[in-house]
Amino acid sequence: MIMGDFGTLQSILEAISDAPSADNRVPFSIEAAEGKLTLRVLPPVMGDRPKLTELQRILTLMALGAASENAVLRGRCLGIDVQVSLHAGTSEGPPSVQLALQQGTVAGTVDADLEAAIPLRCSNRRLRYIGPRLLQAQLDLLASEASAIPGTGLSWLDDKSRRGATLRILRLAEAERFRDRALHGELFDSIRFDLGWRKSSSEGLPPGALSLPWLERPLFALLRYWPVQAAGNVFGLHRIIGFRAADLPCRFAPNLAVVFHDLEPTTGAFQSGRALQRVWLRATQMGLACQVFAAPALYAHADIAGIRPTLNQELRARWHVLLPQSQPAIVFRIGHSPHPSVRAARRPVDNFGGRLR
Repeated sequence: MIMGDFGTLQSILEAISDAPSADNRVPFSIEAAEGKLTLRVLPPVMGDRPKLTELQRILTLMALGAASENAVLRGRCLGIDVQVSLHAGTSEGPPSVQLALQQGTVAGTVDADLEAAIPLRCSNRRLRYIGPRLLQAQLDLLASEASAIPGTGLSWLDDKSRRGATLRILRLAEAERFRDRALHGELFDSIRFDLGWRKSSSEGLPPGALSLPWLERPLFALLRYWPVQAAGNVFGLHRIIGFRAADLPCRFAPNLAVVFHDLEPTTGAFQSGRALQRVWLRATQMGLACQVFAAPALYAHADIAGIRPTLNQELRARWHVLLPQSQPAIVFRIGHSPHPSVRAARRPVDNFGGRLR
């Protein structure tokens, strides 16, 4: 048990804090007691009782997976064995993860380079990534990081036919985020326009982290008002944005890939979060830029509420051609790019709620 070792515990908590989460909103608190850390989901309040939508639940499970993998990697480098247990939750309660911390016998050296990339990893939303494309050995190395997590894998989407099919999926999903009022609200509610374009934030997305050219910023800020977006959609604005936000950045990115799983949905989302984090850390260690796209895979989950059935069915059919036996989890582009001028900050470890003792 290591709860008395404050420095070790603090380091593992910092690694958890550095993990990615949807819209930079950490969806869990942390409780530490008796050699265990419990990551307990904090669901949003819907009406008079707390409840996660299915979309939020999947994103939360992926965030829990990424945070857990960071804890495992940091623990190994500190000589700590971190055992991960997912508790899926029920219709009455949200999921949680328990991390059992035990003193190990040998510090993990194999993953030391991944662990070193934890504080460096970030989303790079600059429009243009440049080449060259990755060599086969590099592609294999990144794919091996995903397959290190049981039940998951990584599929490259770089040949002409696969990329063309994926771009169609990306356009459809991203356009839907601006066509549907509820999805539009979730998107813009996460952006901290009160900060301006130069400041960062540890909660929500600072606008500067979107890396928009200055000519696009005024229009994008106006689009947070639904009447403006709805009026533009009459003339197909949502389709134009879908092309600009997802298709265009991925069309010319040197490499494009999808993390997938072959598991039941709850475990699959969690394990995919772990796999994505390993791939992202390896790419960071290799000096590469990454941006993830969640909507194209999320909107294709079977019978998911809140997504138009016709769109859901079309996305599922298109993904089935690319991944006949697997469920897509998240798409990402990869290449070389300058660091973003504004990077979203992370929540301090003493601000996670719960109990640390």
